[in-house]
Amino acid sequence: MLLSKTELKELTGTNKRVFQALWLKKNSWVYVLDLNDWPRVSRDYALMRLGVPCPGNAESEPEKLVTPVTTKRKRRSTFAHEPNFAAFGG
Repeated sequence: MLLSKTELKELTGTNKRVFQALWLKKNSWVYVLDLNDWPRVSRDYALMRLGVPCPGNAESEPEKLVTPVTTKRKRRSTFAHEPNFAAFGG
């Protein structure tokens, strides 16, 4: 299924097909142009881009998502030891 022209207007903020296509391209959305040069966007793709989980979509099932492994790095001090005050000539 595809987004309706009304839904595309709500998404892009304009009802002119040229500006809709420009908005989609600028925001890196996947779309195609129909025979009348109207941009067409898949409903499932739009829902995915808007953060709505789609049933049956492997990316939306929590048990299939891969959780990135993060490690905490030990923060290094700027100075390994106290500054060398003798270097100031004192």
